[in-house]
Amino acid sequence: MPLTRGPASRSIPPKLARELDELVGRGIRSISVLGGEPTLHVHTLLAIAAEASQPLPFALNSNMYMSPEVIDLLTGVARWYLADLKFGNDDCAERIAGAPEYGRVVRENLQHAAHSAGLIVRHVLLPGHRECCFRPLVTWLAETLPGARFQLYPGYVPMGSALRDPELGRLNTRQEVSAAIEILRASNLRWQTPPLERLALPAQPAAESGPASITIGADGQIYCHDLAAGLVPLLSVLGGRLNVDVASQTARPKESTP
Repeated sequence: MPLTRGPASRSIPPKLARELDELVGRGIRSISVLGGEPTLHVHTLLAIAAEASQPLPFALNSNMYMSPEVIDLLTGVARWYLADLKFGNDDCAERIAGAPEYGRVVRENLQHAAHSAGLIVRHVLLPGHRECCFRPLVTWLAETLPGARFQLYPGYVPMGSALRDPELGRLNTRQEVSAAIEILRASNLRWQTPPLERLALPAQPAAESGPASITIGADGQIYCHDLAAGLVPLLSVLGGRLNVDVASQTARPKESTP
């Protein structure tokens, strides 16, 4: 349900609280609160919780880049935090996301949240960021929050400005994902990730033999995975409208010229 401003917004918490009360009575186990960033609407979450006749099992999907007072306010309201830990060092966080002091803010909030609710930490593996980001964050979690559940998402697909980034404008390779999984296996975290054989990932440096697969991004970009080198010219022949990056096995539509 969209949250609006003005007089109409005052009717949302009571109505939504009644609906969620009914669902909890039917046996639902969690209410996933998505964004944007749901903690920007703390006032609404608190109002819904106050109107409900019973504790609601809210699970907040959050980037955890916020003031600790937000977690204080949500203590007793948020039953779970599904937290995105995006970077393992401040340099990458500020350069890529423009987020100063990312490590201090997010790590402090993760520890704070873990004392008031259940915690699941999620990470999207970025290509080329295994040693600078992934390994440090796994080490920190294993030492600081060993009981937390950790979910690795290796299926990164570049979008928007990342498409033009020489570092982030490609998919993860099978080797990169395999190495990340080995780091997790050596840790004491309770972790999970999709089985490697279910992921359509390019090989490095050359494609492995076997069936090819294609992913079409939300922006229309086409990714050809495990494509034999001999078939790359075929992409250019088909319509003649593709720029092919053999190294990353990515086919981009050519920009039209006036």
